Amino acid sequence: MILPEKIGIMFDGWTNNGIHFVGLFGVYQTVHKSRNLVLLAFSPFEGRSTQSADAHVRLKNSQ
Repeated sequence: MILPEKIGIMFDGWTNNGIHFVGLFGVYQTVHKSRNLVLLAFSPFEGRSTQSADAHVRLKNSQ
């Protein structure tokens, strides 16, 4: 597999049964211009009173 010239990372969050999760995705584009997402990791976001961007950064830094 040839690696693309540009890649990125994306964080996304979702809630299921009252538990908030944060996912880390790799993002890249092929020569055919289709965007591809690959789930790299995910973590529960338990015990957090807020789901703000600052709270996500603190979670990332605590890992």
